[in-house]
Amino acid sequence: MRVIRGTIALVMVLVPMFLASSSLAQGLPLGLVVDSSCQIDFLFGQQTFGRQIRSNPEDPFSNQITGDILDTLRLDLTPRLPVVDAMVELGSYRSFSARLRGISSFLESDSWTKVGKGPGRDQQQVKEFEARLKPEMRAWEAAGLYHLSGGGPYRFSIVGGYRQEYWKFLLQEAHFGGEAMDYRHTSRVPFFGLQTSMSFPWWKARMEVIGSPFMTKLVYFNAKTSDRFMHVDGTWRDGGLLEVNVDGSMYVSPSVTLGLSLRYCYEELRGEVNGERNDSGDGRVWPYDYYTVQNLAYVGFIAGVIF
Repeated sequence: MRVIRGTIALVMVLVPMFLASSSLAQGLPLGLVVDSSCQIDFLFGQQTFGRQIRSNPEDPFSNQITGDILDTLRLDLTPRLPVVDAMVELGSYRSFSARLRGISSFLESDSWTKVGKGPGRDQQQVKEFEARLKPEMRAWEAAGLYHLSGGGPYRFSIVGGYRQEYWKFLLQEAHFGGEAMDYRHTSRVPFFGLQTSMSFPWWKARMEVIGSPFMTKLVYFNAKTSDRFMHVDGTWRDGGLLEVNVDGSMYVSPSVTLGLSLRYCYEELRGEVNGERNDSGDGRVWPYDYYTVQNLAYVGFIAGVIF
């Protein structure tokens, strides 16, 4: 079943991209180029979700442990999964280009993660447990490139666009009596940056740096045991993203390239969470300051077609 679902995800990303590139290539005006590529990456890194404890001079108890699970809840996630990344870029090497990109994980495997749970009522010590979670990731991106110069084999460009990325972690097994746990977040990222690329008779390469101080992240966490439940959510805007992408390819025919790609992404957001639970007096969860940090690397193999 997992193989079938992974294959479907792979096909859903690849087929529309290459159909679009083929249909565009048939009706291109003179001087326009379609550069389509597909790459299989191995994604690895760490994501952390937890409370950001702040000392309030007006409240001497603001940074003390009170026994509430939300005071010290922390997830240390270490995703390791293959992803397929398909991209189509349409435009002229002299002025402007537009690109569309889709990314999806496939053949996802479970991984154990540490869960920092709140301390007991009579002790000032955080209990740490483990849970086996299954990650899933989807993303899409639309961007435009304005080429500052394009003479010879070199091209320098300004990049601007929008990306949306969705992550979900579902509980498969727990060592703390949990029946269910669901953590998911969606990032909405308007970004800008710079790109430099070069193309020679036998090889081509590209380096791109993008960033965003304007991104928004929607966060949701839900946990359930035999007699308790709790969920919190929030929309965060305090933070940003920085990403570096480098790839290089060799021409194996006049229009087909093969190569390698490396991408590193750092993301940090902070904000409040609110929610409800069944083990507090009124069922409410008071606002808590939380944060998420993401360090991810993508290493992969590229196959490209230029029309």
